[in-house]
Amino acid sequence: SYDGLEGSDSVVNALVDSNPLGSRYADRSSESNVPLFYAMEKQAELNTAREEINRLANLVGDAEAARQDALDFVHTMQKQVEEMEAKVRRQEKLGSAVPTTGRVHLYNQRGTVQQKS
Repeated sequence: SYDGLEGSDSVVNALVDSNPLGSRYADRSSESNVPLFYAMEKQAELNTAREEINRLANLVGDAEAARQDALDFVHTMQKQVEEMEAKVRRQEKLGSAVPTTGRVHLYNQRGTVQQKS
């Protein structure tokens, strides 16, 4: 809308004069300058929107990097857990194969331990 632009002819003319092409349009009436002023406002809004899009794209990039770091950490921890579980299973197998007290431990079908001397 052009409300509020009335009485701002000097601002519009200054904008037109600062434009390299402004001298070509300087002799037109102030009404013809209003669309130019409106276009310049829209250009500024587009520049602001472009900057905001770039800022948000950078945030998305940072979030993706953090997400990937977290996934890498999870995979590393899963690998360590699997290695530790394998180590515990090996220790259990070695421990049950070598009786330390002279007793043999037998596992029945239910998984409970029966001791024989």
